[in-house]
Amino acid sequence: MMVRSGAKLTVAAWIVAQANQFAREHALQQFVVYQGNWSLAKRDMERDIIPMCRAFGMAIAPWGVMGGGKFKDPEEIKARKEAGTLRADPTEDDLKVSQALKEVAQEVGGGVHLASIALAWCRQMYPDCYPVIGGAKISQLQSNIEALRIHLTPDQMEKLSNAAPFDWGFPYDYFGRDPHGLPGGTADSALFNAAGSVKF
Repeated sequence: MMVRSGAKLTVAAWIVAQANQFAREHALQQFVVYQGNWSLAKRDMERDIIPMCRAFGMAIAPWGVMGGGKFKDPEEIKARKEAGTLRADPTEDDLKVSQALKEVAQEVGGGVHLASIALAWCRQMYPDCYPVIGGAKISQLQSNIEALRIHLTPDQMEKLSNAAPFDWGFPYDYFGRDPHGLPGGTADSALFNAAGSVKF
């Protein structure tokens, strides 16, 4: 079994769910942490993986939370291009996220970094979240530590979550998303809401 062998793979939610069910039925250790790529510009984990982690009581250790260094304001992107230190051009979504991060950072005040706001967002989105962070400078480490002191308001969380378009796809665009991750913990589906009280 993957847990017993120490394998560390990025696998689909259904595989982890089956492995955990098998472990439970055979008195074996279940997975307790899922590691995957998650950021304001890459939200795929929110479809199946994060709801699965919530259901199994698993933590998440997301990497790429700061957009692979692409969440920068336009002046910084220009400076890095001129210096030849920009690894890849930011996408349109990266630019939209960067703008939202900049606006929220200005609201928070104190000269907080965009990366700190991005880290604070993911930590507030899922309580058992332990981002995989990296960096080559002390200033980057300080920015990561700074995120621990930031608490975003519901409006700021919503602004960031809506910064870049995210297609939930079927069945979520039809039946709604996991209500545990939504404000107020209520379903965002007209079908579920019309059916009466549904406990998830």
